[in-house]
Amino acid sequence: MHHTISHRYLHLPVRDGAPMRRLRLRDGDAVLYAFDIELAEGEPDFWVSADLWPWLGRTVTLDLDGDESDPGLERCREQDLAAGSDDAYGEPVRPLYHFTSLRGWNNDPNGLVYYQGEYHLFWQHNPFGRRWGNMHWGHAISADLIHWRELGEALHPDATGTMFSGCGLVDWHKTSGLGAEEPPTICVYTAAGGRSPESEEQPFTQCLAYSSDRGRTWTKYTGNPVLGHVAGNNRDPKVVWHAGSERWVMALYLEGHTYGLYSSPDLIHWQEESRLEMGDGTECPDLFPLALDGDPEQVRWVFWAANGEYRVGDFDGQAFRT
Repeated sequence: MHHTISHRYLHLPVRDGAPMRRLRLRDGDAVLYAFDIELAEGEPDFWVSADLWPWLGRTVTLDLDGDESDPGLERCREQDLAAGSDDAYGEPVRPLYHFTSLRGWNNDPNGLVYYQGEYHLFWQHNPFGRRWGNMHWGHAISADLIHWRELGEALHPDATGTMFSGCGLVDWHKTSGLGAEEPPTICVYTAAGGRSPESEEQPFTQCLAYSSDRGRTWTKYTGNPVLGHVAGNNRDPKVVWHAGSERWVMALYLEGHTYGLYSSPDLIHWQEESRLEMGDGTECPDLFPLALDGDPEQVRWVFWAANGEYRVGDFDGQAFRT
């Protein structure tokens, strides 16, 4: 089915437990966007939305499992607003104190960053079902950390993989050379190669996206990945500015209980500095300084793993020592 995208959202009916289908947006033979969905043939359990902002105005081909004439495509409809945006947060069992995405699965908060009066929350998001899969980066903003407004998908899966966890930051010193006049907001993420048909035989790599409009739109760096495959399913980059060495530092999970530390002058060119082992820790590292008893002359660094295991020590921009 050939179609010109004129509205931001494509609404799709979902029936929990229906056969999983793969919907693709193509430009000729090039796959622009693809995802799995339990597409309803009869009465849906709920409606979801594909956020098509990167392709607005483009004429594309839609297919289901490779079939451009599949009747299931006739049930899809374009809208300016996401499905459920008018009434979802009035649902009887919808959590209101804690953030929940408008539709779909959410886990792993990513890229928590503050810029120009707004807190940004990204998260691992499957917009198309209530189970893990189709990893995107959802995105919401808040002025007070209590009231949140969802902006849609910041990062979509692509040929490098699905969008696994990472971090967010502001390039205050404009070291990357990306963006316009204002310091760019940057997301560093794992492209999980091999987790989709479009990324078959691709490894896990670390990539970068940036925004010059306060996070409203995102551009993936054309030179991705900024850090190629190192080991195993290396993933979950956490990047901080190390003032002492005037460089960016990345903590990265490698494999087993091993983590790597990398440095860069510009967020684009990275080199390995050292590795460290955590007893039981895997995934999602964090690395940050704390002033002992509030004394800025007595700074200790904390290295933290996803299971809550942590170490307190010294960090010189190259090696973490306890």
